[in-house]
Amino acid sequence: MIIKNLKDRLVGDYVIDPRHDIVIYDILVRDGFIPVTLFLGLILSAIIFAVRFVFGFYLFSIFHLIYLSFFIILFYLYKVIPKQGLFRFFIFILFIISLWLSMTVVNNSLNEYFLILLFPVITYNLSGIKTGTLWNIFLGLSFFALIILTESGLINTGYQIPNLIIGFILYIFISIFSYYAELRHSSIEKLILRQLYYDNASGLPNRKMLIEDIAHKIYPSLIILRIDNFHDINTFFGYSLGDDFLKFIGRRINLFSTSSKIKAYNLSGGEYALVLDMKNTGESAVRKLKSTASDLVQHITEEKYIHQDTHIPLNPYIGIAPYFDGSDSLISQADIALHHAINSKLPFYIYNDEDKDRTRYIDNVNTLADLNNALLNDRVIPYFQAIMNNRTGKIDKYESLLRIIDSDGQPQLPAKYLEVARKTNLYHKLTRIMIEKVFRYMGNNHCSFSVNISADDIYNPDFPQYLENMMEKNPSCINRVTLELVESERFDNYGFVADFIKKCKKSGYSFAIDDFGTGYSNFSHLTKLNIDYIKFDGSLIRKLDSDPVTRIIIKNITTLCRELNVKTIAEFVENELILNAVNEYGIDYSQGFFINSPSPSVIHEK
Repeated sequence: MIIKNLKDRLVGDYVIDPRHDIVIYDILVRDGFIPVTLFLGLILSAIIFAVRFVFGFYLFSIFHLIYLSFFIILFYLYKVIPKQGLFRFFIFILFIISLWLSMTVVNNSLNEYFLILLFPVITYNLSGIKTGTLWNIFLGLSFFALIILTESGLINTGYQIPNLIIGFILYIFISIFSYYAELRHSSIEKLILRQLYYDNASGLPNRKMLIEDIAHKIYPSLIILRIDNFHDINTFFGYSLGDDFLKFIGRRINLFSTSSKIKAYNLSGGEYALVLDMKNTGESAVRKLKSTASDLVQHITEEKYIHQDTHIPLNPYIGIAPYFDGSDSLISQADIALHHAINSKLPFYIYNDEDKDRTRYIDNVNTLADLNNALLNDRVIPYFQAIMNNRTGKIDKYESLLRIIDSDGQPQLPAKYLEVARKTNLYHKLTRIMIEKVFRYMGNNHCSFSVNISADDIYNPDFPQYLENMMEKNPSCINRVTLELVESERFDNYGFVADFIKKCKKSGYSFAIDDFGTGYSNFSHLTKLNIDYIKFDGSLIRKLDSDPVTRIIIKNITTLCRELNVKTIAEFVENELILNAVNEYGIDYSQGFFINSPSPSVIHEK
């Protein structure tokens, strides 16, 4: 029976990740104690032999040298061959040898046999409560046997029998105390793990364990079940009944999970999940999922939930997410399928490729939540990329690039956040945060900086006055801030844009057009807008050293800009060949990873 249970745990559908198996987790934590025990055992033995040597007591023999060497060999061997079970066995053998050596001292004893009093603490720390108890019983019996052999004269020792008996009694008491200390430690450990991975009300694993279990399945498929009227039950009958209702549903889910050998989870709020590790991803898998969902609905509804003679109906709905190749969002897919089932009043619904728009919606909701969190915690920051003057070779300008610092502290590119921000009122807030932080940063240095703005900002009626106020508050920034116009193809009202530029230039701003050279409308910008800089589109600069047509385009635009007194900037200068070509065609400035990578500080501050 024991072997069968072990086999089921290792190869069955109900396998739990080792991080969730408390016994395995307990052993893994204790592995780090093995080299510590070996090292401390070596130190303790060496100290005892040194004390004997200093005070002229009985010196150790060749056997003692081999004994000490064994500690050293095991310590270094463990680093090469970390077989935890084998080395625990070696350590326990060393216990027996230590006990034998300490008891067979004939002359000038130092009560070394009291080393055995350390054994209960060490064994429990090495092996946990079950194995530790067995070893302590074995060591205690060995100690007792050695006392009997000493009393019968079969072993010669310098210790008196009463002293050995007192040591044995102390060993028993320390073993008992160590047992209860380990029992308390194990109980706390189990409690912490249970609170981390299990729902208290239903006793089922929670969302955290679900996420980790999915990652360890080969072909995971997910079923999410919601009792649709759960919130109504809480509202009309109170939360105490709601908790009792959850326990009832938890029992039904648990019963189904046990009978079908499918692991179940409580996701909170009346939602439950089941994970199936399918053997394939074909039609047979879909049929099995449909059959399981149908059985689950029937199982949930076949037993009535009655409160004070009132039958409370159960309305279960199920969303199913089969495994797709490369799929890493089963939970969101199952959520989408669940909402579709509820809205369509279907008992269950299976997610398919046509539902990807809904996935995009869920992703947008999550991205918006991340963006709001970043704004709330001041994790919207500027990164700076140097712009080099090609004539002097010096850095005197920087482009300010928006970065969102995620919850893990890593900087993220803004594209997906800006897409979501445009659909809310957050886009203008992001622009203003960037401008304010750049102005604040400029107060500590004398470089010039550019900030990206778009048509959305320009057409915002409050924006010109905001820019004017910022420059009035920071007069040291006059003529040092360039507003870089991105997405210029959206400028459909040249008169409005030209007035905006004229007004801002009076306040001390200059202007640049980003991604120049990729559309005919760009040339209209040069004739209709009073621009100070153009930045060549990266797709042109990347081909500058290899494509003759691109070189002709760049050469003619550069010549035109020189005639119009408009400075030129080459973006995406990624290697020396491109930089040399940029200089050859007389482009005024260079920017790109060959010059430097974007960072939270400017070059001279690093």
